[in-house]
Amino acid sequence: MGISLSVTDDEAIVEVCDCGPGVSSIDLEQLFVPFYRGALASGKNGHGLGLAIARQIVDQHHGRIEANNRSAGGLCLSVVLPRVKAPD
Repeated sequence: MGISLSVTDDEAIVEVCDCGPGVSSIDLEQLFVPFYRGALASGKNGHGLGLAIARQIVDQHHGRIEANNRSAGGLCLSVVLPRVKAPD
């Protein structure tokens, strides 16, 4: 598992990746839908709201959040936020 931060002139990108089995293509399309829980969701305590809430927060900051399976296995979540220029 790893967490990384990269910065360009216009964006800050945070990536969180794991080494698990990844997510099926069907589940990958639904990850950000409120109350969606994939077939292999671990535990019974979740309600399928975490990524839906994360997307709303990122959207409010004019960014984007994406999920992709890694070719070596695992899932990566990326949050891309626009950088705000400091006033002169």
